[in-house]
Amino acid sequence: MNNELPIGIYNLPKDCRAVILEGGRQIEIRKKKNLPLEPTEHRCCHCKHYVDGHTGLYYWLTKVCDAKPKILSKAMEKRKAKHKDFNAYTLYYSAQRYGKPCEMFELKEK
Repeated sequence: MNNELPIGIYNLPKDCRAVILEGGRQIEIRKKKNLPLEPTEHRCCHCKHYVDGHTGLYYWLTKVCDAKPKILSKAMEKRKAKHKDFNAYTLYYSAQRYGKPCEMFELKEK
């Protein structure tokens, strides 16, 4: 069972990639996972609910889904009420730019 390739250059299909395995003496041909999206496919970044917001009681902003507000525990509500700046915050769950969209997905208007 000799799986050795002769020395040379080989063409790979466009939807595949070559990966050098541990030790550097083996390669594996794998399908690409990050193929371009179909025109009908969308991600979180295409949703109108993908906005800047707060996921915790911090000053900085991150990308959140404003359709998914967090329900805070009593301890978190108490902590939020004690601080004048955090009191105005509405906390949301974070959203990944290329995450798969949820059931509340609404396409952004251009």
